Amino acid sequence: MEGCYILFDHRQEPELLVETVTIGDVAVRSYIIPIVQDRPLDKGV
Repeated sequence: MEGCYILFDHRQEPELLVETVTIGDVAVRSYIIPIVQDRPLDKGV
């Protein structure tokens, strides 16, 4: 049995990470995907 965990990382210095952890007979593949974008401007709402 397999599972997948995906996380989008919005931190200032994100790092790509791909790993597999097996718990019992379940293999969970984890992906941490860096998202690099400018912060939106504060509109004074």
